[in-house]
Amino acid sequence: GFEIETISGEKGVLAHRDIHGAGRVGPYGVDVGALERIAVPALRPKDSEMIVIVDEIGTMEWMSESFREAVRLVLEGPSTVAASIAEKGHRDFARMKNRQDVRVIQMTRDNRNRLAGEVINLIDTRIVLQSRGNDKQGGAVG
Repeated sequence: GFEIETISGEKGVLAHRDIHGAGRVGPYGVDVGALERIAVPALRPKDSEMIVIVDEIGTMEWMSESFREAVRLVLEGPSTVAASIAEKGHRDFARMKNRQDVRVIQMTRDNRNRLAGEVINLIDTRIVLQSRGNDKQGGAVG
């Protein structure tokens, strides 16, 4: 199955073969309620300097209207966002990746081990630019 976990340690089951209901991706039933109880509140920044990390925005998560709205609000807000977005799926995924304020980094087998450092450097640079008042982009690093 698939778990949901916040940085603060709250956990739940997002999807499992034993979950039965309307929301299914392949053999997995999706617990949209767990996603909305755990992930959605974590996507609401407490202040504009909060960095929001979303792993991942995919078909299972996109079944929740509340999750979609929380993602939309955080991308439109002042917080820095680092997110993994499914390569294929809902048309909204391409829209997010095509935003002016989004930097897309394609993960491959060759670069996956160094991506964490690259993303951290991008976030650090953005924080420095914001502190100097030079940040012309808003929204997301994705």
